[in-house]
Amino acid sequence: MRIHFGNIPGSTGDQSEIEGLHEIRGPRARMGFLLASLTGFVLLIFPITTICLVLTYLVMSRPEPGGGEIQPTAWWGALLACIVFIPLHELLHLVLHPQGGRSDQSILVLWPAKFRFGVYYEGSMSRTRWLLMRIAPFMVLSVIPAVLWTAFQYVPYNYDLKTFISVVVVLNAVGCGGDVIAMFLVLFQVPPSASMVFRAGRAYWRP
Repeated sequence: MRIHFGNIPGSTGDQSEIEGLHEIRGPRARMGFLLASLTGFVLLIFPITTICLVLTYLVMSRPEPGGGEIQPTAWWGALLACIVFIPLHELLHLVLHPQGGRSDQSILVLWPAKFRFGVYYEGSMSRTRWLLMRIAPFMVLSVIPAVLWTAFQYVPYNYDLKTFISVVVVLNAVGCGGDVIAMFLVLFQVPPSASMVFRAGRAYWRP
C-alpha cells in the first residue's frame, strides 16, 4: 500500500479509447454530494432506524439491571466513535482490494487541506469484487450491529460500548450514501462480466 498526500493527480493523456475502456459516467460534484447526502439519510431511515435506533432508544430508556436510574450519555464513547468510524469504514474498503490492500496499487489518500481521508485503487478488479468492496462498510458497521442489537437488546454490557456502537452505526449509515450511489451507477452502466479499471482518479470498465 502507498500513501499519497493531496488529490490524486489527473492523467496526462487520454488513452481510454485506444485501450478499449469505457468511462463510467456520474453526476457533477455538487449534485453527487447532494445525492450522496440524501441517500445516506435514506439508509439511516431504512433499514437502520427500524432495527437499530428504535431498539437503542428502548434499551437506553430502561434502567440497567440492578439499578434504578437511567444511565447518562457516555460522551467519551460518542467522541471515540466520531474519531474512528471513518478509518474503520475505509479499512473495510481496503481489505477487499486485490491482495487484501497490500499491493502498491492500493493507495491511502490523505488530503489535510480538504479534510479528506480515503483509499483508492489504481488498477483493475472484477465488477463483483468492486461491488462487495463498496457495500462492505455498510454491512459490517451498520447492518450487522443493528441485527445483533435486535437479538441482544436486553443483555447487559458496558454502557460506553453501547454508545460507541450506536454512534458508529448512525454515522456510518449516513456516510455510506456515496457508496450506494456509486454502486447504482456501476450496476446500470457496467455489464456483469466486465472489469473495473481505475486510472488517475477516474473509473472505467472494459469487457
